[in-house]
Amino acid sequence: MVYPQGATTSTLSSHWNVGGWTSKSTVKDIEFIDTIINLLKAKIQIDETRIYSSGMSNGGYMSYHLACNLSEKFAAIASVTGSMTNQTFDNCSSSHPIPVLQIHGSIDTVVPYNGIDSIMKPIKDVMDYWKLNNGCEDFVLSQPGLLPGTIAWTETYLFDNCLNGTQNIHLYVQGAGHIWPGSIYSRINDPDSSQRIWDFFSKYDINGVIQ
Repeated sequence: MVYPQGATTSTLSSHWNVGGWTSKSTVKDIEFIDTIINLLKAKIQIDETRIYSSGMSNGGYMSYHLACNLSEKFAAIASVTGSMTNQTFDNCSSSHPIPVLQIHGSIDTVVPYNGIDSIMKPIKDVMDYWKLNNGCEDFVLSQPGLLPGTIAWTETYLFDNCLNGTQNIHLYVQGAGHIWPGSIYSRINDPDSSQRIWDFFSKYDINGVIQ
């Protein structure tokens, strides 16, 4: 695991430069992440076909930004409470199908599910983009219903039969705000995001499903 830290500038607190509210940033984060990968390759033996990106909020935006701008290095990405800025969305140019996992709460007020016109895309638009990019079928909705002791549930949107045998998955966590579901700050019934992300990543290398 590698935990890179976004930069701090005179106009912004620690952040990843993904456009939107960070549009005044001059930080070259794509080059920064590429340098980290090359440094790791020089220092230790890594499987270059199994590099993944995941983050929360701005880190989720950055994972999508990497999938669009450094796709040749990444096998899959996951976003928790993140989205795509208009700039990332409009200029996305992925060189291969990249499986994506999106986890988002229904009452997130920091990164609203339905987007903000001048800043970010609705989550539905994000999932539709990656459905087309990855050549997936339309989603199938699986709603398990009420979980014990709660009034909330998680809707699972599965985009199946994508190119290279991959899938896209969206977990829509009812009643959750701007949190990492499964953390100490979430409800006991929320999905374990960390485990879900690893279960998702571990199926893929950069060529698709691991044989």
